[in-house]
Amino acid sequence: MKTLTSPPTPKKKRKSSSNDENIYEIPYEGKILVCDRVTRILGATKSNVSLLRHYGDLGTDAAEKNRDEKSNLGKAVHALIEQHLTGKQPDPDLPCSSSSAIRRFSHWLDWYEKHKITVAPGYRCAEHTVFSVYGLVAGTLDLHLLMAQVETIYDTKTGKYMKRDFAQQVAIYALMEREGRARATGDTAALEMFRKFWELLEPPRIDWPKMGVLHIPAEALTEWQINPDEAVEYAMDFARRTKSFRFDQTMRPFRRVWPETEEKYLRGC
Repeated sequence: MKTLTSPPTPKKKRKSSSNDENIYEIPYEGKILVCDRVTRILGATKSNVSLLRHYGDLGTDAAEKNRDEKSNLGKAVHALIEQHLTGKQPDPDLPCSSSSAIRRFSHWLDWYEKHKITVAPGYRCAEHTVFSVYGLVAGTLDLHLLMAQVETIYDTKTGKYMKRDFAQQVAIYALMEREGRARATGDTAALEMFRKFWELLEPPRIDWPKMGVLHIPAEALTEWQINPDEAVEYAMDFARRTKSFRFDQTMRPFRRVWPETEEKYLRGC
């Protein structure tokens, strides 16, 4: 059986004082780190031709309504899975009782019963916030479980199609989870490796967990696996995309770290 270290469960992200959904504000060592959301960087550094075509076909209002409905459905399924694993009650505003959400959740229950699922000790098993001190990026890891005693990190997707960005997202979350573990255990050699990865683009050398995407459309649940070699390529590509994203934002810089005692921060300073 694989032995897992058990560092403290990290704090939940702090709600952004700027109400910007594209960033996380992470309390860390008496400071606040302003971290870009992983999905924001992935979305901002890819071609939007298909998205523009979609908006052109439906019109802006219809396309945004369709986007919001899909987003709320995904959040509802995530909330039902989190409730199943942790007992946390879903947001009453989410459509958790809709037939679409219930159908997808039933697929999850079938999959859960089929596998020997337990919780990874010392970690939030669902909706676990992970971040990088060096890359200043963050995200919410959907599932951190043990499957037949094998550590497994999953992201769940409820849309009709699978995308390359989904696999890349999981790889980055797994990488940041390993950085968080190194911080918690004081592994200075590993932390130096993470610093060189983000700052110098050196390939990460870590013990990758089992990783994958649980694709849960209306029809059935499908499990997509990501191997370590793929994860390294995804990580390197994401680090380059992050640098490109930050370069494009140099005209609108803002403070990424400030003392935790300050109540506000100023963009452009």
